[in-house]
Amino acid sequence: MFVPSSPHPYRQGLFDRWSGFLDGSADRASTAEYINMRIVDYGPEELIYRGLLMLNENLITSRERQSISRQRFDQWQDELAIFDEDPAL
Repeated sequence: MFVPSSPHPYRQGLFDRWSGFLDGSADRASTAEYINMRIVDYGPEELIYRGLLMLNENLITSRERQSISRQRFDQWQDELAIFDEDPAL
C-alpha cells in the first residue's frame, strides 16, 4: 500500500478520511462534511482536489462502497506515487 510522503497535511488528511470511510470508522455524513470543508481549500496539490472529487463520487454511490471506493482509492494512491516520482509529469 502507498503511504503518503507529501509534507502537506491535506494529503494525509484525505488519505486518513478515505481509509476511514472504507473501514467504516468515518460515516457518510462526516465524510461529506470533510469534503465540503476541504474542496474550497485543497492546498498545493491538484491530486488532493482530484481525490476529494473521487471520494465524493463514492459517497453518491455508497451502496457499492467497498468495491468501487477501494478501486478509486487505489487508483488515487497510484497517481500520487507517480506524481511523487516525477512532479513535472
